[in-house]
Amino acid sequence: MFADCEKMYDLKLKQVIDEISREKGIDQALIRELVVSTVEEAAKKKFGPKVEIKTTYALETDTLEILEYK
Repeated sequence: MFADCEKMYDLKLKQVIDEISREKGIDQALIRELVVSTVEEAAKKKFGPKVEIKTTYALETDTLEILEYK
């Protein structure tokens, strides 16, 4: 699913964060934290409160991971 989105827009999360940071004058680290927490919250809503989820963003590889712990 996400691969299709990347192909459609050819945007990297890092580029979007850089652009928002420049336009709005917001620290990039804060934007990354907000993105991660927002995606994690959305995943928790989708999968339910009983599922333990952890979301991480790796700046070096520009990857966002949503992990489920059992």
